Amino acid sequence: MTIMQNKTLLLVEDEMLLAASQKRGLEAFGYQVLHAPTGEIAIHMARTIPEINLILMDIDLGNGIDGTVAAEIILKENQIPIVFLSSHVEPEIVAKTEKITSYGYVVKHTMNTVLDASIKMAFKLFESKRMLEKTTQLLESTGKLAKVGGWQVDLATMKLSWTLQTFEIAEMEPPIEPPLDEGINLFAPIARPVITQALDEAIKNGTSYDLELPIITAKGRNAWVQTQGFVEMKQGKAVRLFGTFQDITERKTIELELDIVRKNSETIINSSKDTMWSLNPDYSLILANSIFIEGFLNTTGVRLNAGDSLLMQDLFPAEYLAFWKSQYDRGLSGETFEIEIEIPTPVEDVKDIFLVSFRPIVSGEKTVGLCCYGRNITEKRQTEERIKSLLREKELILREVHHRIKNNFAMITSFLKLQALSLTEKTGRDALEDASGRVQSMALLYNKLYKSDDYGKLSFKDYLEQLVTEILSNFYTQDFLHSEIIVDDFMLDTKKIQILGIITNEILTNIMKYAFVGRDHGQVSICAGLKNGWAYFEVKDNGVGISESALNGGDNTFGLMLIRELTVQLKGTVSIKNENGTSVQINFPL
Repeated sequence: MTIMQNKTLLLVEDEMLLAASQKRGLEAFGYQVLHAPTGEIAIHMARTIPEINLILMDIDLGNGIDGTVAAEIILKENQIPIVFLSSHVEPEIVAKTEKITSYGYVVKHTMNTVLDASIKMAFKLFESKRMLEKTTQLLESTGKLAKVGGWQVDLATMKLSWTLQTFEIAEMEPPIEPPLDEGINLFAPIARPVITQALDEAIKNGTSYDLELPIITAKGRNAWVQTQGFVEMKQGKAVRLFGTFQDITERKTIELELDIVRKNSETIINSSKDTMWSLNPDYSLILANSIFIEGFLNTTGVRLNAGDSLLMQDLFPAEYLAFWKSQYDRGLSGETFEIEIEIPTPVEDVKDIFLVSFRPIVSGEKTVGLCCYGRNITEKRQTEERIKSLLREKELILREVHHRIKNNFAMITSFLKLQALSLTEKTGRDALEDASGRVQSMALLYNKLYKSDDYGKLSFKDYLEQLVTEILSNFYTQDFLHSEIIVDDFMLDTKKIQILGIITNEILTNIMKYAFVGRDHGQVSICAGLKNGWAYFEVKDNGVGISESALNGGDNTFGLMLIRELTVQLKGTVSIKNENGTSVQINFPL
């Protein structure tokens, strides 16, 4: 059984005896043969019997339509090979059938073997045509997706041919075949000399080309294409040009936008005063700004280009290369870090100090490069050293000033005490002693400042404990007075400490002078702390208390007036009460 046994033929023949003979002969080759005596019946059978694989068509079919007309009608409705089987051998008849179909023309009464060979050839031609159509359709679909068209020029006729996708890119309607000049004019004016020269050199020298050029479509749209051209040569002469025509507008637009971004980035990078460079995992340069390039040139005499190694063994000592390789390897391992390094300058024995940052370039989870930023901090470091030196000088001067102030306070206190001792009148002597105590509280503050590293704030606990001890020591023996000091340890502004020192002196001095008159024993408690952003300070005694007139502000002594005025400076409040003695409580914001 041959493959032809599965083929069904339609024999269109009006002579019945001849048709019967041809049918038997064809069936002998394994074909299944159907018969139609007229063109009209043949058309009907072609419409209703899809199993028909090939038609053998006679031309003269009696009184009905002839075979050529029937063939044209069938081919409009079906894709099927038709082989004309006729006794006509006139050239014009043969030429007429060739315009209708090209699968063969067999003269009647030809041997059956010749007819069988013609039928097989028609099947092969039909199958080849179908495959070509599928391939062409696939190419057109692929070209449409990729926006790639094709073109060719027959150099004998200078006829230009385009594929459908080329028409679509040019925004022109097929099947118009534009002249070659019109095809060139599709390109933008700036690109026409370029494509013309490429075509001329291809024709003259047989050289191919690959260009990216702007075009202006038939609808006036600006676009970009990549056009490739190749040459078909025969006997050393170009006979045909052909190639591709791809719409790359989207890619070109992105490239142009990226180019603008790149140029802007380069402008920004090159305008920076910092040194910037990036490298690949193999230590080759990716990009660098002008400061880095010029610095490398001044140091080594070599101008770096993209792709050059940053670790040129013939330019640097081994220890220098090892150092930089270790830093690059740290960054390429994914670590971000900064280091300070000294870089030699063209001046002998002079080095600049650079702060260098290393930041990995990561794509996905992989480090694909390293960005480095170097800032010359030599001037900054020199300025910092000058500032430190000035600060040290300032500290020395301030300590000397505080020392002199402390000595002056001591001299003033001594003068006041000596003056008080020389007086016999009690009021004057008490006034001088009170003034001496006030000066003493200020002297103690400056003494603390002199020993402190921070002139703005001091520990209130340390200051108050020492101040209370010194004030009370001027009035009592240890057996006479029991004192209790409970103070939280917190820092206070020195201005506030100075005010509190004077207030403390006033309160304790008044207590020691008036609270325990006629008694052989007394008790004083002092406490201070912080609460909700406020500081509190309280002094209590178990003495005789103060007069109601003083409590109500009527007896406005200098000491009480001073306490109230200084509390106002603290932006605080003062409360004075008689509760088994006298209680003075001051609250003020920190």
